[in-house]
Amino acid sequence: IYGGTYPDGLVFKYHPKTGFEEVSDGPIYAGENYVRGLVYNKKDKKIYAGTGSNAKFILLNPKTKQKTVLLPHVKDFKEFFYDMDIVYNVNGKDLILGFINSNTNSQSFVYDIQSKEILRSLPPFDMKSVVKDPKSNTIYYTSRSQVYALDLGNKNAKPIAISDIKGAGKAGTWTSKGEYQVFSNAQLVYRINPKTKQKDSLTLDVPNSPIHIQTIYWGPDDK
Repeated sequence: IYGGTYPDGLVFKYHPKTGFEEVSDGPIYAGENYVRGLVYNKKDKKIYAGTGSNAKFILLNPKTKQKTVLLPHVKDFKEFFYDMDIVYNVNGKDLILGFINSNTNSQSFVYDIQSKEILRSLPPFDMKSVVKDPKSNTIYYTSRSQVYALDLGNKNAKPIAISDIKGAGKAGTWTSKGEYQVFSNAQLVYRINPKTKQKDSLTLDVPNSPIHIQTIYWGPDDK
């Protein structure tokens, strides 16, 4: 397992037999405190990391600990580089999907690992909901309580809304019947047939859990 830390901005790996080991040789980027996004490329066995609060995009070799800054001159990379996902074998290419969020700009983008360039920008979407149809170049994902299909093999293709859900998609999978299945934070699991648009849902009885209070401040009445 690979993960990122705050406030040190480190990348670590964990194995049940060997325990924890830092693999970034210090912060992933000097001066950055957050590793907010992380994906592992199973083909070249390298890690792609996104940071905050200055949105750096870093390639890390966990064996040699060598770090390379990617796309250093992209002006839209501001503040926080949040979630990432990797999609393999799209017209022979491997792509990273990334999400940038700041006070002035929120967007997703598609990065070509082989050509080392951004292929296109997209409106923000729920990165954890992304699933690729194993028989095509189409991905499915959720955004603003809508389910979209997007052909990543066609750079001119636009996202097509095929259904709606309650809440935001937090995990997705592809079923053996060729259906998109997604779990939302509204405690619902949806199963959607992309061809017929038929949608089924199941309500889950998920126990509530407490949330830690992060910030407390005095009000105007001193209470």
